[in-house]
Amino acid sequence: MIPEKVNHNPASPEQLTQLGFMIATQFVKNLKGKLTFDQAQTAITDKNLFDVGKIANYASTEVFKIPIDPWAQEKKDISLFYRTCFKDKRWKNPNFDKVAFPEIEGNCKRPDYFFNSMTPGDALDAYEAYFGKDSVWIGWEKELNSVIKKDSLPLRPTGDYIGLHVGGVGPDEDHLHESYLDFHEDPNFMNPIEGIIGAFRYRFQFNVMWDQDTTTLLHSSAFYFGEENGSIFMNGSQGLKFIMSYDLRGSRCESHGPRRIHFKSF
Repeated sequence: MIPEKVNHNPASPEQLTQLGFMIATQFVKNLKGKLTFDQAQTAITDKNLFDVGKIANYASTEVFKIPIDPWAQEKKDISLFYRTCFKDKRWKNPNFDKVAFPEIEGNCKRPDYFFNSMTPGDALDAYEAYFGKDSVWIGWEKELNSVIKKDSLPLRPTGDYIGLHVGGVGPDEDHLHESYLDFHEDPNFMNPIEGIIGAFRYRFQFNVMWDQDTTTLLHSSAFYFGEENGSIFMNGSQGLKFIMSYDLRGSRCESHGPRRIHFKSF
């Protein structure tokens, strides 16, 4: 039973420490002699199979009726990314009070925050400023925004928004070997700005570059040698250079494919 509230003063750090120790002690007593060595080691080392945070959240929400924000850590990570990697003040403070996180669908569990007014050029400039000169290679001479065929871009929420995606180092496995023509009628695949931000934040957070051995096809067609028959892709080189270029819309390869992304209904 939850102790009745006498006043609304927050618990002291010492109280919380003592309470946590009491709960942990009882938890250990309950498990003693019942948990195997392998089970304990897996719980300690494999966060994907055993999520300590879920247990703590359960105790907080079910026992003490304290609401827990399941996206709290992601919000911190996203905010740190923008504060660190973007010099322009317009992009330094994601406003999570004005966006909604979608429900998790399948393997799309990694969120990214997208500023509605940010262009692919803005994001690429920040990428190169953070990772160094010549860390970006663009396969055309024109500014990226002039290459993209604007009416080919899929609809997105108005204002800033959150998108959930798989977040793997390569395109989604169930969409490999697809061409742009295979998915272009489905809006729920990454467009250029989403691809750049997704790859940028992943490298910033984990020091791992997307698509060093694969290619991500993006949801946008392009003017290819003066004709509207191209599509934009991105990949990463073994030399850690972020590459954006374009190819024919019907081109396909075993290691090429798009990345699914979804949003709160709009």
